[in-house]
Order: sequence, then C-alpha cells, then structure tokens
Amino acid sequence: MDRPAYTDTASLHQRLARTRRRLLAAYLLQGGVQALGLLVLLWGTATLIEALLWLPVGLRTGLFWGLVAGSAGVLAWTVGRPLITLRRLSDEHLARQIGRHFPEIADRLVNLLQLETGRRSAAPEALLLRAREQLTRQIAPVPFEQMVSLRLPPRLLSLTLTPLLLLGTLLFLAPDTLQHAFARLLAPGQPFERPLPFSLTVSPGSTELARGDTLHLTITLTGTQWPEQLTIRVRYAGEVRAETFLLPSGASGHVRFTLPNLQRPLTYQVEAPPITTPWYRVALRERPLVRRLQLTLHYPSYTGLPAQTLPPNVGNVSALPGTRVELNVRTGAAPVALALLRFDDGTTQPMTLHDSLARGSFILRQPGHYWIELRTPDGLTNPDPVRYSLELVPDDPPTITLLQPEAVYTLDDALQAPLQVRVHDDFGFTALRLYWRLAESHFRTPETEFSSRPLPLSTPRPLNQELQQLWNLRADGLDLVPGDVVEYYVQVWDNDQISGPKTARTPLQHLRLPSLAERYEQLDVAQDEVAEGLESVREQAEQLRSTFQELRETIQRTRQAGWDEQQQAEQLRRQQEALEEQVETLARQLERITREMEANRLVSEETLELYQELQRVVEEIQSPELREALERLQEALRSLDLPRLLESMEQIEFNEAQFRERIERALALFRRLRTQQQLEEAVRRAEALARLQERLARRTAQLEQQQRASSSPSRAPVDSTTRPHPATLARQQEQASEEARQLESLLEEIRRQMESLRGMPRRALDSLRQTLRRQQLPERMQQNARQLRQGNFSEARQEQQQMEQQLEQLAARLERLRQHMAGSQRQLNAAGLRQALRHVLLLSELQETLRNEIRALRTERAGAPMARRQEQLVQGTRTVTDSLRQLARRIPQMDRAVQQRAAEALQAMDHAIGALTEGSARMASSYQTTAMMHLNELARMLADLLDQLQQQQGMGGLSLEQIIEQLQRMAGQQQQLNEQIQQLLNDIQGTRLATDQLERMRQLARQQEAIRRQLQQLARDREARRRLLGDLDALARQMQETIQELQQGQISRQTLERQRRILIRLLEAQHAIREQEQERRRQSRPGEDIARESPPELTPQQERNRLRRALIDALESGYAPDYEALIKRYFELLERMQHRQNNR
Repeated sequence: MDRPAYTDTASLHQRLARTRRRLLAAYLLQGGVQALGLLVLLWGTATLIEALLWLPVGLRTGLFWGLVAGSAGVLAWTVGRPLITLRRLSDEHLARQIGRHFPEIADRLVNLLQLETGRRSAAPEALLLRAREQLTRQIAPVPFEQMVSLRLPPRLLSLTLTPLLLLGTLLFLAPDTLQHAFARLLAPGQPFERPLPFSLTVSPGSTELARGDTLHLTITLTGTQWPEQLTIRVRYAGEVRAETFLLPSGASGHVRFTLPNLQRPLTYQVEAPPITTPWYRVALRERPLVRRLQLTLHYPSYTGLPAQTLPPNVGNVSALPGTRVELNVRTGAAPVALALLRFDDGTTQPMTLHDSLARGSFILRQPGHYWIELRTPDGLTNPDPVRYSLELVPDDPPTITLLQPEAVYTLDDALQAPLQVRVHDDFGFTALRLYWRLAESHFRTPETEFSSRPLPLSTPRPLNQELQQLWNLRADGLDLVPGDVVEYYVQVWDNDQISGPKTARTPLQHLRLPSLAERYEQLDVAQDEVAEGLESVREQAEQLRSTFQELRETIQRTRQAGWDEQQQAEQLRRQQEALEEQVETLARQLERITREMEANRLVSEETLELYQELQRVVEEIQSPELREALERLQEALRSLDLPRLLESMEQIEFNEAQFRERIERALALFRRLRTQQQLEEAVRRAEALARLQERLARRTAQLEQQQRASSSPSRAPVDSTTRPHPATLARQQEQASEEARQLESLLEEIRRQMESLRGMPRRALDSLRQTLRRQQLPERMQQNARQLRQGNFSEARQEQQQMEQQLEQLAARLERLRQHMAGSQRQLNAAGLRQALRHVLLLSELQETLRNEIRALRTERAGAPMARRQEQLVQGTRTVTDSLRQLARRIPQMDRAVQQRAAEALQAMDHAIGALTEGSARMASSYQTTAMMHLNELARMLADLLDQLQQQQGMGGLSLEQIIEQLQRMAGQQQQLNEQIQQLLNDIQGTRLATDQLERMRQLARQQEAIRRQLQQLARDREARRRLLGDLDALARQMQETIQELQQGQISRQTLERQRRILIRLLEAQHAIREQEQERRRQSRPGEDIARESPPELTPQQERNRLRRALIDALESGYAPDYEALIKRYFELLERMQHRQNNR
C-alpha cells in the first residue's frame, strides 16, 4: 500500500514542478516583451533626440548613462522582480493558486501537501492513507499545469509593438541619420562634427589610360543640397599651372566631364565647397599607330592592266572584282604583336610582321569596308582605326552595233550582204559569232535552230573594233530562192575571267531575197517618184518664170524699183533655192535607182550607162548662173541702179530659159529611158517565167516518175526526202500566173508611154500583146496548178513545156523589138547630129565670110544689107539651136556645154546685129569673131559626140587576140598588185596600222578596182561573155571582196590566197581560150582560095572631116596668133572645097 501512495505523491510533485517552470517561462516571456518595448521606446527616443539636436559631448554622455541606468531598471523591474517573486513561491502557495484557478481542486491540493508534510490530525494512519489516495484520485484528472498560458496578452503586445513600429518607420525614412545618431550615443565621450548636407564621389579617381584615349569623369553628389557649380582643376605633366573648368552641378546630382585625346599624363581634383578632393593621377600608356599605308592594286590578268600603286596613305579601293590588293603598313608608337585586316562582314585576315612593317593582301570580291587593327603585347589596340571603303568597278558588258546592213536588207542574185559590225568592250573580247536561220520560205520548211560561225577579230585588242565583211550566204550553205527570209544576229563575248564572259547581241535583223517581179515593182515605185519630182520641178519653174515676168513688166513700166520689187526678187531667189534642192534630191534618187539596177542586174549595160548619163543631166539642171543673176538683181534693186537692173534681168531671162529647157530635157530623157528600161524588164520577166516553167517541168517529171514507180511494184522506190511536193509546185505555178498577168500589164504600160514618144515601134508591140493575149498564159498556169494538185502530172508537164517554148519565143521577140528600137534610135540620133554638124559648119563659114567683108570696109557704118545677112545667120543659128534642143531630149550623152555654146553663139550674133544697127563695124566684127569661136567649138563637140555614138553603134565583138591581150594585161597588173599586197602584209605583221599604211591600202584598193572595171568592160563584149561568162562573174566577185578588205584595212593570209586564185583564173582563162581556138582550127575543111583586100582608102569627104576636127582642136589649143591665122586659113579653104563639091 505504501508504494502506490509514494508514486502518486512523486507524480504530484513533478506536476507541480512543471507548473512552476511553466509559470517561470510565462513570467520571463512577459517581462522580456515588456522590457523590449520599454528599451526600444527609451533608446529610440534618445536616438531621435540625438539625431534632431546633435547633442554636445557632455549631454550626450549624460544621456548615454541615463539610458544605461534606465535600461537596467527596466530589466530589473520587468524580469528580475518576477523571478524573485517566483523564487519565493512555495508549493503550498502554488497549490492555493491552482485551487483558486481550478474550483474542482479547491483546497484538496493544499490538503494533500499538508498531509505530505505531516500537518495532520491524530487520525489513524490507514485513514490518512485513504484520504491521500482519495485526494490524489480527485486531483489527478485535473490538468492544473495548464493554469499558466504562454500566450502574451494582446494589450502587452500592442504596447510593445507600438514603439517597434515607430522605430522601424523612422529607420525607413532616415536610416543613415538614425544609425549615425545611435552610433554617436554608443560613443558618449567621443566628439563628432556635424556632417555636411551632401557628399561627393569621383569616378574613376586615379587611373591608367592609353595615349589618345578619352578620360571620362563622373562626379556624384548625394545629400539634401549641394552647390550650384563644381570646379575641376587639371594639371598636365610638365606644367605648373592647372587648367580650371567650371561645371554646373545640375539637379540630378551626376556631373560628367570629358577630356578627349589625352597625349600627356595629368593630375586632377574636384572642388565642391566646402569639399575638395585630393589630386588624382592619370597615367598614359602608348598605343600602336599606322604611320604609313601603301596600297598596290594587281588587276586581273585578263584586263592587261599594269599594277597600280596608290598614293601613300590612300586606303580606299575602287577596282574590278578579282583585283588583288597588296598592303604595306608601317607601324609606330608601340611595338606590335599582332596585325589584322578586319572586314565589316566579320572576317579577318592576319598580316605578317617584320619589325615595324606589316604586310598583307586580299582579293577584292565584294563591296564593303576594311580597317587595320594593331595590337601590342599587353593588349592595347590602335585607337579608332580608319575604315577604308571597298568599291567594285564593274566590268561592263560588251556593246555591239550592227552598222550594215539595215534592219531589213534586200539581197541580190549574188546572195551577198555587207556586214559591218562595231564592238566595244573595256578590256577585250574572246569571241564574235554570226547566227542565222531560214525564218520564212514559200517552198521550204523554216528552220528553228540557228546556225553560226565565228567572225574574225583582229586580236583580243583593240577595245573598239569595226569589222567589215562581205557575207556570202552561199558559202554558208544558204541557197535561197525568191521570197526566202533569213533571220540573223551577231553576238560578242568579252574576256571576263572572273565573273565569266558577258555577252551582247544585236537585235534580230532580216535578209530577204525578192523575186524579179518584186525588184521591178520597187524600181517602178522609185521611178514614179522621180517622174513626179521632175513634173513638180517643171511646174515650179513655170511659176518662177511667171513671177519674174511680172517683176520685169513692173520695172519696165515704172522704170523704178521699190520695197515690193525687192520682196519679189527675194521670193524669186528663195524659189530658185528650193528648186535646186529638189533637183539635188532627184539626182540622189536617180543615183540610188542606178545603183539598184546595177546591183540587181535589172538592165543591160547600155541602158545602165544611159541612166548614168541621165543622172548627170539631172545634176546639170542646177543653174549657178541663174542664182548669181538673181543675187545681182537683188543688189541692183537695193542700189536702185536701173542700167545694172535691166542687165541683170536680161541675164536672168536667158539663164531661166536654159534652166527650164534643161528640166524639159531631163523629163523627156527620163520618159524615153524608162520606156526602154521597161521593155528590157519585159524581156527579163519573160525569160524568168520561161526558166521557171522549165524547172517546174523537170520537177513535174520527177513526180510523174514517182507515180509510175508507185504503180509498178518491180521499180525501186524513190527517195521521199528529195522528191518534190505537188502542192509546192502548184504554189509556184500560181505565183507564175500572177507574174504573167503583171507582164501583160507591163506591156500595156509600155504601149501607153510610147504614145507620147516619137520613133517607137508601136505596131510591133501591139502584135506581141495580141499574141500574148491569145496564148492566155495566166489562165493556163492556174489550170496547170490545179492539174498538179489533182495528180495529172503527165498533162501538167506537157503544158509546162509548151508554155516554156511560148515564153522563150516571147522573150526573143521582145529582145529583137528592144534591139530594133535602140538601133533605130541611135540611127536617128546620129543622123540628127550629122545634120546639125553640117549646119553649124556652114554657119561658121558664112559668119567668117561676113566678118571678113565687114573688116574689108573702110568705114564704121556697114549698112543695112550687112545687118540683114547677120539676121539670117541668127535665124539659122536659132534653127540649129532648136534642133540641138530636140536632139538633147533624145541623147543623154549630149553635154550641157553643147547647148550652152549654141546659146552663146546666138547671143554673140545678136550683139553683132546691135552693133551693126548702131553703125559700129569694129564692134560687130568682134562679136562675129566670138560667134565663130563658139560655133567652131560647138562643131567640135558635135563631132566628138557623133564619133562616140558611132563607136557605140558599130561596136562589135572583140577578136580572140584582143580578148587574150586584155586578159594578159590584166594578169600582169594583178600579179604586180599581189606582190604589193604581199609586201604590205609583211610590213604590218603584228603591228598597229599606221596612217601611211592605211593610205597604201586605199591606193591598192583603187588599183584592184581599176582591174575590176577592165574585167567588167571585157564582160560587156558578146564574144568574151560567151567564152568566159562564169569565170568573169566569179573573178569580179572575188575582186570586190579584196577591195572591201583593203578599204577596211583588214587584209590577211586569206586575202593573199584569194589574190592568188584570181591570178590563176586569169591565166587559166587565157589558156582556155587558146585551147578553144586550137580545137576550132583542128577541124578539117576543104581548101579554098582566099582573096585578101587591102582596106579602102579614105574618101575625100572622110579626109576633110578628119582634117576639120583636127583644125578645130588646134584652134582651141591656144596657138600663137600667126599660127592661129594659118589654121583658120586652112579651115576656110577646106570649107570652100566642101562647098564647091556640094555644088557639083
């Protein structure tokens, strides 16, 4: 029983001990919290007082010790007192507090403790024990340990937290002030000065920079207020005085100051009264520098440009892509450990270093910038390196211009086109090619792909080249037929080896081979324009004559000239200038027509020469004399010189009449020549149609053979690639039908033109036209085309052969008609000239007789009979002049001087009549002598013209010996020319042509042209054409190629080879003619007697004519007066002999 009681009592004491400890903890917690609040309030108040009042040392010391004493009292009261009270608290008192706190315990715990301590009654022990047990059981379930709560009272917490919050707020608002004040409180005996209202901080202070850098100073002001300006003093090394800079402080408290490009060490300080910083030191280190830069540009090899060294310190590069830029950099100021080339695309390239020299290079490939970076062993770099620009100079593409031929060029039968190309590039070329294809054709399939061949370039240089070449289309495999169109262009490549060759090409141009009908149609259009132009000139000349007549009548009526007359004279001058411009245009048109006829062989050589004479006639229409007379008229009008005015008007009338006569002559000649040309055109058209029918017959025979082969299985098949197509032949026949209709229309046009011309074979032409209409060739050709499409090849072929024969007969009849017309015209012209010559000689004789009779008179007054005889001579001269005027309209070879001499003779005779009328025999004799001179000169001109026409009329074929002789002469000239070309080519080998060498080439070209003209003259002979037609044409073409190359200065080994072939063909032609003659002579013939007659002697009349011409030439040669008188005497005797012979 004792053990449980003991155990319960021990447990009770343990619980009481825990309650005591808990009560201690509660007292300490509440006391600590209370002490904390009081101490915070006490010290915070003291700190606030110190911060606000900045107490002196004595007061601050007293305050400090008072705070210490107060803090001790607070701790003793709040912590010490509860501990002492708790220490004095016994278990019984603790039990009473528990009993008061727990009513269910009340005094039981006290009673239990008293029973434990022996303060009990004398009750038995067992009863006491049971009482203790009962009290223990009653107390055990009550948790009296919970009597003491460790939770702080809310009021205590609020009282404690209030000063803490206040202190935290003050610290937040003024942390530095309170901290400094608290620090001063903790050092009661130490004096403290009151701080300034701001502070000053300098950055970077003392430092080390590189030479050339910029010193950036940052001054920071903190506080409540600071001065309005700061003072910075800077003292450079070696100087005593410091530089002063005044800076405003500003509102932000941050002041920045910069010293750029420092070259010397320095010290500096900042003053913001009352604060002055110590002197800060700035030391300098050396940076590397680029002292000299030298660039050398090595251009790409294809340019041929030499290396270029730029001026020193020039680093900007502007060059071609692929240029190698070599740099030599001289460094200084500091040793360099690394040198780099930096580019703005981020790439770098190291440079080699040797002492203070850095070398490097790079290839220029793209535009941008670069700079040179130098680095010292301690890592310093050159300051602000210069950025140099890199610019690409483009290698421009080549340019090409096709100068000849024009965009659409008309080919002739030679199938040659003048090709003149100009190319340009900045550095050179690699290739030049000609491209072509058949673009259009009526009878073949056009080509889709271009063929090409290279064109020769002189060398990769010069940069400007002009290529002239005669493009022989046949040599390039282009065997064109009329209507075909060739499309071509020329392309050039430059020599850019970096980016690749660039190209340029000409626009597409076209060559067209017209048919014979198209060429004649173009010729007709051009001739229509000339005819209209001549008609227009004639009408304007009539207007000019009317205007002049009005002016003349006005002046003769009023015998004075005013402003209106001057304006009319100016109008006459302008009209005359306009007429001369039109005449010049017509001459150019005729020249172009003549060239076209010659190039396309549209007319015979005889007609071509006549057109060339017509061109000269048109050029002679212009009248400088009339223009000068009009100018003299204007001067006379301005000076009001009436005699001079009348004389000018007389000259104008004379020259204007000649001007109109020349216009009429040109128009009449043009109409006559055009008729002759159109008749030749009809012959050519008929021949061309006959040849076409012959070709169609051959092709139709092939179709007929193929048709038979397809119907007979035993026959070998015909190659389908070479056989003609019926539709193609039908189209050609339909085209021929249209050309046959054009031939009929042409003959009708020729018939209409013959109506206005004399001496034309109209009846013969009408017979030909009727025959052509009866044959109905156009309709039969259309029917033949249908037969071809239907497959009736046999009938179609027979009809083609028949039409071929009819067309050949028509061409032959037209040719005979043309020859007859030309021969008749020549005979008429020669007869007219002979008659005019006889009349001129007679007039000259009569004029001389009359002059001599007048000279024999002993008086100045010759009398009326002499004047009447002179008048008769004037009438006779006018008759001759009119005859010559009519002849000039039929003979284009007649020079303008012929009519001019006749007019001058007539004018001199008129003056002689005037002198005779006025009674001045001496003056009349002088005029008569002048008239004789003009008549004699006129006779010489007519004789020469007659000889020229007779030579043309009687020109027959050359003999065999003459042909061989001419060939030998041309061969010798050709051989000499070849040797000269060989020597010239050796002289210019590999060198640029000099001016004298170009002139030599032109001289050689003229020599070759002279040989070619001889060849053309030989080709006009029928016998030579019969024997050597193919050779002569080929030789002429080859000579023309050589002439062009010499004129262009582009001779080569190919030129020499061509010249050698020309010489060989000339020699072979001689040999061929000799062999033909030997073959002819080898033919056996029976022997026969040959009677050779000597040439007949000249008749007396022929002898006199020859002598007369010689005498006239002698008179014009300017002999001495004695010899001239003797010559004239012979002339007079000759004329008297002829006169007596005629009288017999």
